[in-house]
Amino acid sequence: MLRLKRLGLAVAAVFVSLELLLQLGALCLFWLYAPGNTAPAPDTRGEILCIGDSYTFGVGASAPAFSYPGQLQTRLDEHSLALRVVNAGFPGQHSADLARRLSAQISAQTRAVCVLVGTNDAWRRPAPLPPTEVGAVAAPTAAPGFEWTWRTGRLLELLSRFTWFSWEQQAGSPPQAKPSNPAVSPQSRERIAEVVAGFELIVAAGMTVGTRPPVLPRDSMAPPQGWQDSIWKRVRAGDVEGAVKTAQEFVDAHPGSPSALQSLAQVATRAGMRDLALTTVAQLESRFEETRDPAAEEALCIALADVGRTEDAHRAAKARLADEPGSVGAAFVFLKTGFSLGSFQEAKEVLPRAIDLMGTNRPWQTASVLADFVRMTHEEDPERAAQLLVASYLIEPSIETARIVTLKIERSCPAAMIVRVLRGLDLPESKSIRDLLTLLEDEEDQQWRETLTGHLELILHAAQTHGAKVVVLSYPFHQPEVEDTQRAFAAQHGLPFLAIRERFGHELTTLERADLFVADGHCNDRGYGIMAEEVANVLVPMLRD
Repeated sequence: MLRLKRLGLAVAAVFVSLELLLQLGALCLFWLYAPGNTAPAPDTRGEILCIGDSYTFGVGASAPAFSYPGQLQTRLDEHSLALRVVNAGFPGQHSADLARRLSAQISAQTRAVCVLVGTNDAWRRPAPLPPTEVGAVAAPTAAPGFEWTWRTGRLLELLSRFTWFSWEQQAGSPPQAKPSNPAVSPQSRERIAEVVAGFELIVAAGMTVGTRPPVLPRDSMAPPQGWQDSIWKRVRAGDVEGAVKTAQEFVDAHPGSPSALQSLAQVATRAGMRDLALTTVAQLESRFEETRDPAAEEALCIALADVGRTEDAHRAAKARLADEPGSVGAAFVFLKTGFSLGSFQEAKEVLPRAIDLMGTNRPWQTASVLADFVRMTHEEDPERAAQLLVASYLIEPSIETARIVTLKIERSCPAAMIVRVLRGLDLPESKSIRDLLTLLEDEEDQQWRETLTGHLELILHAAQTHGAKVVVLSYPFHQPEVEDTQRAFAAQHGLPFLAIRERFGHELTTLERADLFVADGHCNDRGYGIMAEEVANVLVPMLRD
């Protein structure tokens, strides 16, 4: 009995010592890597919250500071208003996304909410959001700091999931293929047939698929295998703030890991934590400058693209491809940023190699760059554009992407041409095929306008609950159905409506389109400056009353 008691005391002492050691190590890491080695003072200024899609995020701007929220901050500072502008925009968001997450972004300091949304509703057609889902996402915190948590348990949990010798596999490489199941369902056979047909169409268009092995740089400091799944699983579940916390834990546990820093920058951007995202990218830049590590170089170009530093990302991807032509990550970033910046010729030259690298290894990326390529080249060869659009959809069915692209190319590549290509493949009937045919043959659905209005109502209610004013912006381009819906909603509730499009129309009587927009239709720095000026003209007198 005495031996058992002594053994128990010894085990307890080991655990207590281990816990104290882990707490001390975590505290040292926090003090080493916290910006300035001191916790930032809380920002007590009032806030202007800008919510929306890529036109709020700042796609096309040379840097986040030149997005319209970034330039709005400069204008408010010039008027000596002690207000902090928060950019909570993100590309692709529709009104349901904004309404669902607003209560997680708004605070007692929010004085006004600037809303620019609607284009993605017209393309993506979100389902009406039940009021019970509004505010379901937990409020984001500031940049994570040191927490007193039981770290021994966390260590045991990680050890239980650790795959020994996993450091021998390159970071980011796909998992080993599982044994195939001989009992393939009819639905699976249909899907396989669709994917194969998609790749056959690419080959028919004169491109090779998947013959070059992609180069995946090894991150020797990466967390154990499978760590990224725990982050993106949270993102897919809608818990973006939880994903940020998980990513921060991996960065804290593996300081200096380029892939961990990349993931943190990506999910922080999605959560609207722009300061944390930009700080993380700055750490990646320092890491690459110090080490010239290929893993840091590739992670940097991906993270730069995600935080909206499009020109920097394009240059970084080009440099990475010069160093390593087989870099699949850099090829993808180079194509996506090249399309945004209008570097069409360079993108066309890189596309065949990128398709060959990504191929069946990264089908969603293959589908994405093909959709962009169709938008670049549809006027040159409409028939080929129709084939590649169908190929893109069959590889990764996304009715939202198909809707966007078909609307963009309808003048030179009508829906009937795309239907002919699709029916000519003689594929087994499936839900994805039916969805695409429905889109191409029947596009008369106005339900999305009522849904957009309903979500704007939810946004207004959440803002008013916090005592914040609401300002509604139009887009800088002509989109009558969206703008009519925005204008009617603002008029109904007596809200300021900023007709940004009218201001741009006036400017374009003396300026060229390229003076205000980048090639893909987003604003450039000057265009976003005009948006900021229009918003400031309304906010300054409103907030001084």
